[in-house]
Amino acid sequence: MDDTDDNINVTLISDFSEDQQNKLLGETIGCAVLDSGCTCVTDKNVMDIIQEVTDKCEICRKFKKPLPRPVVAFPTATSFCEVVAMDLKDILGVTVLHMIDHATRYSSACTVPNKKKETIVRAILQNWIRLFGSPDYFLSDNGGEFINDEFIER
Repeated sequence: MDDTDDNINVTLISDFSEDQQNKLLGETIGCAVLDSGCTCVTDKNVMDIIQEVTDKCEICRKFKKPLPRPVVAFPTATSFCEVVAMDLKDILGVTVLHMIDHATRYSSACTVPNKKKETIVRAILQNWIRLFGSPDYFLSDNGGEFINDEFIER
């Protein structure tokens, strides 16, 4: 920052009344103290005042660090055929049912003539369950071919 910037800041601050200047500087300093995790202020009342000022500061609220997002993940499979993910893909006009074991990443795919629930259930039975047995969990999107009474029954 050069001298010109300093002069602009001083001029802008001097346009405010003394109370406004103190409040503005207090908010700026308070935000810097809280954001840096400063432990040099040991007086609890001072920290409470700083926290109160920064809570009311528009700029502080706008640029506040966002809260950490919760970690959302599926539990990892530890053995073969524990969790099998599946989805339908359209490859060059041909519908393909793709199934992947989460533990080993073993992959199986087959073509299906249509997306009817009966067709999909038959393909899963023939291309996974007949060969490896029923997995503990199937993981799929909410497509109608996977979320239906016939699929849940079997």
